[in-house]
Amino acid sequence: MIDKILLADDEKDVVDIIKKRLSNEGYQVLGAYDGKKALDLTNQYIPDLIVTDVMMPVMNGFEFCKAVKNNSQTRDIPIIVVSGNMKTEDAFLYLGIKDFLHKPFNLEQLQSKIIDKLALSKEMHTQKTKMIFHSERGKILETVKSMMSDVPQWSSAYTHEGREIMSLAKKTGADIIVLESLLFILGVYR
Repeated sequence: MIDKILLADDEKDVVDIIKKRLSNEGYQVLGAYDGKKALDLTNQYIPDLIVTDVMMPVMNGFEFCKAVKNNSQTRDIPIIVVSGNMKTEDAFLYLGIKDFLHKPFNLEQLQSKIIDKLALSKEMHTQKTKMIFHSERGKILETVKSMMSDVPQWSSAYTHEGREIMSLAKKTGADIIVLESLLFILGVYR
């Protein structure tokens, strides 16, 4: 499957040069020259990665990224922020965006960051955290099951038998085991 990358920058020449380079590398590349158009393309095509400038007309890069992160369909798209002003990073960190590329940059730096970010994103979506939950109370396990069903990154197993925990851990290769006493501490039940 071809990775889709959205480029958002008000400098048309910059978008065109990067778009040509990434297209030659086998990516499907969408370009936008303002934050509003970038948001429209993001919502329409759900790219695998976004590279955005900060200073753009209509909707700036921060407003664009905030809108992406506030949408359940797009919030997990990795974003690389390109900026000539390092002081803007704190605002993006607030949104959970940690990848920055400072202007001026060369295409090799951008391409390397894109490759790394896409690889990490794919790994995160394919590798689930394996968890085992233990409680002797069936009602508690049912509550936990309903809570965990909404977390696609977790693969969960449940047991009410204490002696099953180790065999279940070996069988599933569990990363985390949550015992009933911890469920009590976490407030799942009182």
